[in-house]
Amino acid sequence: MYGKNNCKTIIVLVFSLSFMFNLLAYLTYDASRAHLPFQEHVLQDHTRFIFSSEGQQARSENRLVNSFAPLAISEERTVKISAQQFLKARLKSPEVLSRKLQEEDTSNVDQDSSSTTIGNITNIHNPHNYDYVINQPGLCKGDNPLDLIIMVCTGVSAFVKRQAIRNTWGLYLKEQKSVKLIFFLGVQNESSIQKKVFKESNTYHDIIQENFRDSYRNLSLKSVGALKWMKDYCNVAKFGLKVDDDIFVNIPNLMDTLSKVTHPRIIIGHLFVGARPIKNRHSKWHTTKDQFPGDVYPPYVSGTCYIVSKQAAIDIYRVSLKTKLFWLEDIYITGICAEKAKIKLVHESEITFMRRDATGCAFERALTGHEVKPKEMFKIYNELRKPDLKCSLNDSYTEPTNFSTNLSK
Repeated sequence: MYGKNNCKTIIVLVFSLSFMFNLLAYLTYDASRAHLPFQEHVLQDHTRFIFSSEGQQARSENRLVNSFAPLAISEERTVKISAQQFLKARLKSPEVLSRKLQEEDTSNVDQDSSSTTIGNITNIHNPHNYDYVINQPGLCKGDNPLDLIIMVCTGVSAFVKRQAIRNTWGLYLKEQKSVKLIFFLGVQNESSIQKKVFKESNTYHDIIQENFRDSYRNLSLKSVGALKWMKDYCNVAKFGLKVDDDIFVNIPNLMDTLSKVTHPRIIIGHLFVGARPIKNRHSKWHTTKDQFPGDVYPPYVSGTCYIVSKQAAIDIYRVSLKTKLFWLEDIYITGICAEKAKIKLVHESEITFMRRDATGCAFERALTGHEVKPKEMFKIYNELRKPDLKCSLNDSYTEPTNFSTNLSK
């Protein structure tokens, strides 16, 4: 009898040790060899992080109720996560990797000191003195106050994308009289393209164009220009929505969210904390020490789409005039300048930099989705407008949680 009990005890110990060793192996999993389903999403946002590090776990426990908080990856691309996080990773899909943070202010975010984060890239005279090629100075004038100005940062030649927005989610503006829409552009050298832009502007009166070169490396200039335009020509709007031209926006859901916001100096978006500059020279987002001298970026939200309150937009623009330009737009605007201006950052997982399914049900409860092609915008919009649209819990959207507690404090 005792022998049988001893055998059972030994078997249990062996299985327990085996489980522990396997778990430890997973906790130091080498991401460079793994075919992680969400790896491409990390690359899209030019950051090197996926999970929180072990040292961050205790302080970030309130953000791990449903999923991971977006925190730093360790050196040498070795992902270190807690056992609790690992078990959740086995159950969660990439689309629900990020959930709403509980009460979160920038003062409570795990980050390095401002001297480490910002380094010597501040206190540089940086005037945004570009002239308007096309302007709509009277767009926001009128008797009714505006709740929102939507600023779509788009390429000069992206005619099809702009038209898709006008004919899909942009049509919601006819129902939302307190919302205006503009497309913000730089310039290119081709006169034939510019003639088409002039024609487009004369037709729709929603083009704002400054005379800086339109390029990926000048996205920070474009976003600064959009904030400047909001300050000078649309300061009656309570909020601005900066959005890329491959984003689908569920305007009714967005307006419902904005109705809960009372904080006067706030940015709402998909929050990243603990991201580090990319040192790989072959990477699209390679950043040198001269460009950013710090080791860790300040907390920032994805530049694909974010909400900025009027006062935050004004303060960030003013700070940018004395802050050396950094070419990664989201880090510069919502990270470096927002940190210097002491703007509150709030995470909203329904604003995602990841791709949702191109269906009405995937966007039924969402605020935005990324990488949406023009044809897909029409499909999503038409499905959302169906009065008999029926969606199940298995449809691809992020489960909603109570967001109102984040927005007023």
